[in-house]
Amino acid sequence: MAGKRNRLGRVYESGKALSEPLREEIIEMYNEGLNLIDILNDVKVTIRGVNKIMNRHGGSGADVVTDDVLHCIEIWKLQRPGIYAREIQNRLLLEGICDRDKLLSISGINRSLSGKLRMTRRSLQVSAIFDIFPDTTREVLVLSVPIMV
Repeated sequence: MAGKRNRLGRVYESGKALSEPLREEIIEMYNEGLNLIDILNDVKVTIRGVNKIMNRHGGSGADVVTDDVLHCIEIWKLQRPGIYAREIQNRLLLEGICDRDKLLSISGINRSLSGKLRMTRRSLQVSAIFDIFPDTTREVLVLSVPIMV
């Protein structure tokens, strides 16, 4: 049975995994710093296929957030709640906190803010109220904020 062709021209059989050497080549290219678009154009595998390989078989390019990086992100976000993830990324690089090869992605920064630091827009608005009204007690503020379940 002849296979189908993907959008990049590669012949594949639906449901059949890519060969081990091809998977290793994709992971090696990713670890060398090539971006996903360059990899998929080179090996003629769709972006979905490359993403699946990276998620299942690893690669050292995954976002690893150290405590120092988390601390810096937290401080900058508290100082300027409206700061964009791109600005945080640039600051991490410019201030020498991260090397270019280990720089946290924008989505990694956003995941850190919402997940590990639990910093949502709502929680940042509440902290801004404390800055404006320093004499406000937390009990009074919590009672005035509706709790959404």
